[in-house]
Amino acid sequence: MAGHFTDEFLDEVRARNDLIQIVSQYVPLQQKSRRYWGCCPFHSEKTPSFSVDPDKQFYYCFGCHEGGNVIHFIMNIEKMTFPEAVQFLAEKAGLPLPQTGQDSRAYQEKKRRKQRLYEALRQAALFYHHQLSTDGAAHARAYLEKRGLTQKEVKHFGLGYAPKGWQALTDHLTAQGFTLKELSDAGLAVVKGEKKYDFFRDKLIFPIIDQQSRVLGFGGRLLSGDGPKYINTAETLVYNKREMLYGLNFYRQFGKERELFMTEGYMDCIAVSSFGFPNVVASLGTALTTGQVRLLRRFADTVYFAYDGDAAGQNATLRGLDIAEREGVAVRVLVLPDGQDPDEFLRSQGASAFRALKQSALTLTECKIQALANACDMQTENGRTAFAQKAAALLKPLSPVERERYERYIAKVSGFAVETIQQQAQSARVPMDAAPPKHRETPAEKEQGVALQERVLCALAEDAKTAVRLLPLLRREDFTDPLLQDLYIKSLELCAKQELSPAGLLASVQTPEDAKRAAQWFVHTHVEPPDVMLDYLCTLRVQTLLRENEQLSKQPGEDIRQAAQTISQNTHLIAALKQKNSDAASKIEYLRRGKQ
Repeated sequence: MAGHFTDEFLDEVRARNDLIQIVSQYVPLQQKSRRYWGCCPFHSEKTPSFSVDPDKQFYYCFGCHEGGNVIHFIMNIEKMTFPEAVQFLAEKAGLPLPQTGQDSRAYQEKKRRKQRLYEALRQAALFYHHQLSTDGAAHARAYLEKRGLTQKEVKHFGLGYAPKGWQALTDHLTAQGFTLKELSDAGLAVVKGEKKYDFFRDKLIFPIIDQQSRVLGFGGRLLSGDGPKYINTAETLVYNKREMLYGLNFYRQFGKERELFMTEGYMDCIAVSSFGFPNVVASLGTALTTGQVRLLRRFADTVYFAYDGDAAGQNATLRGLDIAEREGVAVRVLVLPDGQDPDEFLRSQGASAFRALKQSALTLTECKIQALANACDMQTENGRTAFAQKAAALLKPLSPVERERYERYIAKVSGFAVETIQQQAQSARVPMDAAPPKHRETPAEKEQGVALQERVLCALAEDAKTAVRLLPLLRREDFTDPLLQDLYIKSLELCAKQELSPAGLLASVQTPEDAKRAAQWFVHTHVEPPDVMLDYLCTLRVQTLLRENEQLSKQPGEDIRQAAQTISQNTHLIAALKQKNSDAASKIEYLRRGKQ
């Protein structure tokens, strides 16, 4: 089961969507031998390194190492979640989404309601966009002209105008058959008893559109009178501002570099895009959230935060950037002059100056150090000392290479010697009662062991006949990588049903990251003779028993006798498994003992 989809349904989705046909809609392919080749859609290249295997139904790029099956391809190319990609392919193949029992009626009703809201919002966007060209919107057009926006940007972003009248949109949409409840549920109208009126009135309108080109809500900019400068659609059945970003509907223009600019507002986002940087999104009137960061990660590895000049050092901003870094995003911060936002900077300095800001962008640690410097009186000895102590404490979680870089940076800002900063960082990093470092497997040993685990599991998936005989001899503990452990369990299930294959294993992988890794293993794996595979299994078991012995040696005193007995048994079994002249039957027997 993947999400709320059964394995049988996922098998049907994959069977109805041939990978060659799906990929060909995005990438021109040419057949060479048994594979198809083309230029990778996920990174820039001139020589094709992107391959599609029609037999195994998986793709792999030898350049950027992206890979997976048809669902993973749609997740990557369309920037969708696993359920979204499954639904996308199911609809393409004409497959109804499965629903069973009492959930079916509720699901269908919720789906119908969402479709009605999407349509109401789409019609509202068209209405607002048309209104911007009417006589009543002259002041809105004058505002856009003053801000430097052309008709090209207005059309590209679908900007609009909400009329001053109390019920202009409500009357328009009810005439099309939408109910007041639907308009209220979509955030378009306010209904209080007998009273009803448009939520947006006399506002410049910014439609918020998702990756599937669905209008989710709107932002409205005040044009006259008093009140908040911006108001936004409240949370609805189809819109949650904490899980969405403005500008995502242009994701196909983001390029293949996996870099994005992030701004705080609609106008900043539009300005950055109009000056030749289409890979830009904006938050939606909220501090950066975990949901938004995870959405960013679908499109970018590095995000350049282009916040207002007086906002980069604020605590709320830094907390948001911390979230981004924790989620695996490489954070860079553009340092704008105080009092300037990206829109103002671009219109006064131009694209080349903005590009220079990108080149000199700060890392998150540099940004924090700079914020500390701004908060301390750097003209006094006490201020510089306080700054150096606080800044050195920031280096505690960093790698030695990163620490060395930032120690020099702190020394430069504070005026203290690098050696002084190093001593301060060391005292902040190592507590007096720190435990001695534990022995760990060397990176080379770990890499070699995991590589063998990958080779064994993938080779058995390629050779179902040998897998029937050897796969049951393995243990979950023979695999140290969580993904390999999951694939091993899935291999047992498929083997029992006589359905084991690389495609079957890949089908159980949901995330693009895991699919990429698994596809890389399969594309570099070759079927080995059964006797060689048996030797591989013996080597894996030896590694497992050695790991167990290491753990047992750390048992507390009251358990030491039982631990010593198990270590002795494991040691004898290790010696037996290492014997060069053992026949196949003996090796199988030793492996069976090792499973007990």
